[in-house]
Amino acid sequence: MISNPAMAIKLGYNWRWNLKNGGFGNVSVVDKQFENQEKRVFVMKRVSTSSRYDLEFDIHRSVFGFGREAGSDHIIEMFAMYVTGTEAVFIVDFADQGDLGNRCTLPLHPSLAQNYFRQLIWGLEFIHKKNIVHRDIKPLNLFLKSPNKLKIGDFGMAERYRTDSGKQVLLKSRRGTSTHLAPELFIDGMESKGPPLDVWAAGIVLVELLTMKRLWKQANLNDKNFMKYFDDKYNQMDFEWKSLGSAKKLVQKLLKVQSAFRITIEDIIKDPWFVTDIPEDDEFEIAMRGRETLV
Repeated sequence: MISNPAMAIKLGYNWRWNLKNGGFGNVSVVDKQFENQEKRVFVMKRVSTSSRYDLEFDIHRSVFGFGREAGSDHIIEMFAMYVTGTEAVFIVDFADQGDLGNRCTLPLHPSLAQNYFRQLIWGLEFIHKKNIVHRDIKPLNLFLKSPNKLKIGDFGMAERYRTDSGKQVLLKSRRGTSTHLAPELFIDGMESKGPPLDVWAAGIVLVELLTMKRLWKQANLNDKNFMKYFDDKYNQMDFEWKSLGSAKKLVQKLLKVQSAFRITIEDIIKDPWFVTDIPEDDEFEIAMRGRETLV
């Protein structure tokens, strides 16, 4: 296998640096000078053609197939795909501020957490309208561009939950990151509706943004904290619910154990916590969370 710099040159790009070498391929930053345009910076992602690369490309094409639309600003855009030998190479939008997981190491001020969460939900609303569920929503797949623009990326786990004719497709596989999986995915043989899976993961992300903590390791019956949550014994959990401040009610709607009762994207957008701007100097919100200062 040729090196990342050599692959970039082969495809007509300039290699700049490597980002990571993970389970979903080699990732580098590259750039290209287009005629009569400024030099543009991209991410080059290399994956094996034995993976779901064709589906990932097809999903990106479905998302952006008719040009940019309202909501698409919150999605990492794919600009090109090349197949060379046993590899597929994706050229995608570059997020200059990195991902949310590595960028945010302390609890965010509620106003900033609200800003990021709104953009996440707007992005999910756009994806779901395209009959697609992401299936791996987590901070490491949420990318930041200046200034504070959040974009959903890495569609390697994404699936269609509805056909083009509108017929619902129930999902059978347990895919994604275990800490962000909805509880129905831990039931053997369970078929799941798509959108509630992303809503659950978004709820876990909101908790992480506000507290930098997790409610449980996994949402299954072997997890003691989750079992207490399942039994409505919130006060016995190893978690300070007041740390969520005024977002507590919304979080509990996002994390309804039964997916049929989980809040929908449409209702999230109407929720008071989502709708009402939180001032950057909201002393009441800070006091509710029991913190003297917030980062």
